[in-house]
Amino acid sequence: MNAQAAAPRDIVLLVDDSPEALGFLTDALEQSGFSALIATSGQAALNIAERITPDIILLDAV
Repeated sequence: MNAQAAAPRDIVLLVDDSPEALGFLTDALEQSGFSALIATSGQAALNIAERITPDIILLDAV
């Protein structure tokens, strides 16, 4: 069994209303070995965070 494949990936929750920004960030994070979850609103982010505890949340606060 490959130890690298079995290692858990850090989970990043991305919150932004821009599909372009979410796409860019998701691609960059996944290429760097992270798992990315996306939300397009604050309420959607809260719903995700209630079910899954992300390691970090990145959001567009503007």
